[in-house]
Amino acid sequence: MKTSLITFAILLIYSTNFISTVIAQNVNYDLKEFKLSVSGTSTLHDWECVSDQIKAETSFKNGTGYINKISRLRVLIPSSSLKSGKRLMNKKMQTALKAGSYPEIEFEIKETINLEKSGSVMVIGDLTIAGITKIISFNLVYDQPNIGDIIFTGSKDLKMTDFQITPPEVLMGSIKTGDEITIEFQVSFKRKEQNINIIKTK
Repeated sequence: MKTSLITFAILLIYSTNFISTVIAQNVNYDLKEFKLSVSGTSTLHDWECVSDQIKAETSFKNGTGYINKISRLRVLIPSSSLKSGKRLMNKKMQTALKAGSYPEIEFEIKETINLEKSGSVMVIGDLTIAGITKIISFNLVYDQPNIGDIIFTGSKDLKMTDFQITPPEVLMGSIKTGDEITIEFQVSFKRKEQNINIIKTK
């Protein structure tokens, strides 16, 4: 009986050490493509500004080859990168965004995002424009067409005045932009490298 108990204890210790061996995957992704547009209306015609510049800080976790969790996503867009193709509109937009004092538009998620191979998920995060931060939520559509590739698309309707931005005016106020704007974006990432670490816990 005593021998059986000792044998059981040895087997239990061995099994515990075996189970506690965990494979952890740290995956790095590079930004592949990015496009963001801000569109609105005016008393003369609709308008649109576009940016293709972005800095992104991410933390992606892989499941079975595909990303299954985003624990960190912080995006920085230079305010001066928003261009309409019209010099006067660009100048007015930079002034409205207070680009000299707040050179970047920033968004950072507040909660971990769980993903499947493709689908959509509601995202909540902090959006900072012209030095004013607001909590926003929007529907993020994603697709992983291949292992190592992921594409995000989304849009959000906002009001400039929510960020204490005065809608731009030109020609002595004869042309006025509307308060409501729509932000649309598409961004894709490609896997850079994968490191697999064996972690043993006691």
